Amino acid sequence: TIFTPAFGATTGPHNKYSIIVDKGTVTQIVSGQAMIPAEGYTIVMGPNELFNRFKVGTKVDYRLEYSKIGINAGTPGEKVDWSRIRTTVGAGPTLLRNGTIIANGAAEGFLEDKINKNRGQRSFIGVTRDNILIMGTVGNVTIRELAEISQNLNLVDAINLDGGASSSLYYNGRYLTSPGRKISNALVVTRLKSVPIRLKLNGEEVFFDSDPLIINNRTLVPMRKIFEKMGVAVGYNQKTGNITAKKDDMLLELKSGSNRVMVNGKEQTMEVPLMLYNNRSYVPVRFVTEMFKGRVDWNQTDNMVILELNS
Repeated sequence: TIFTPAFGATTGPHNKYSIIVDKGTVTQIVSGQAMIPAEGYTIVMGPNELFNRFKVGTKVDYRLEYSKIGINAGTPGEKVDWSRIRTTVGAGPTLLRNGTIIANGAAEGFLEDKINKNRGQRSFIGVTRDNILIMGTVGNVTIRELAEISQNLNLVDAINLDGGASSSLYYNGRYLTSPGRKISNALVVTRLKSVPIRLKLNGEEVFFDSDPLIINNRTLVPMRKIFEKMGVAVGYNQKTGNITAKKDDMLLELKSGSNRVMVNGKEQTMEVPLMLYNNRSYVPVRFVTEMFKGRVDWNQTDNMVILELNS
C-alpha cells in the first residue's frame, strides 16, 4: 500500500514495515507506523520477495494508469479520463452496460455461488439515459434476474451492490427494506442546501473531493489539492504542528485554527483562519493565490472562482 501526503502526516499504526521514499529515494525502512514525507510517499508491506528489493538509497518511482478492463479477457483496454471524477464506488458484478445485460460475475472475479448462482436479497444502483440515479432492493432474485429488472426500469448502466442482510433501503424517514444486521456504511443521496462553488485554475476547472466553502464572505478551498494544482510543495512540521507551502522563493507556514501565517519568516494575517472541515485543511483562496503572485476573480453566473497563476 502506498501512502501519499494526501493521506496525512503518518501512515497510522500497523504491524508491517514502512519504506519511506523521499524525492525518489528510500531514506528509511522502519517497523510499524511511519511519517509520510511531503515530497514523497511511504510504502507499507510485509516481508516478502518484493520487500527485500528495497534498501536505503534505492531509487524508486511509481505511476498510476487507469484503463477499462476487458469484461471477458480481463486485459487493459482504452484509457479512462479521471480528471472530472471526485469519488468512485467499487461494487459488482456489473448488471448493465450501455443498456445490455452483462451479469457475468465470474468474468469480473466474483467466484462465490451466493453471488453468481443463488437467489437472495439484493440491492443495485444505476442510471437512466437521462442521467437519473436509481437505487433499489429486490428480494429472492439471481444476478441475472436483477439485471433484467434493472433493464426493465430503463437503466442503461447498473451494478449489483452488497446483498443479504446488508441489503436495505431507507427513504424519507423510514425503511422500505429493513437490514438484517447493523449497517456500518451506506450510499446516501441528499439535496444540496446551496449551489456548489466551482473553481477554475489557469483555464481548467479543478474538482475537489470536498467542496469549497464561503466563510465570512471569503472563499476557502482544500489546501493540499489547490496547492498541488498550483505547483506548490506542501509539508508538515511535526515539532511545531505547522503546515508549510513552498514554491520557488516563497515559503508559507500556517497552522490550523489560526489566521496568522509566516511569509518568508515574517508574520502576516489572513482574513479567515486556516480551518479543518471534512478532514481537510481549508485556506482562503485569495490570500494564498496572491501570495504566489496569482490573480482571483469571481464569476457570479457560474458560481465560480477563477484563478490565474503564472507558472
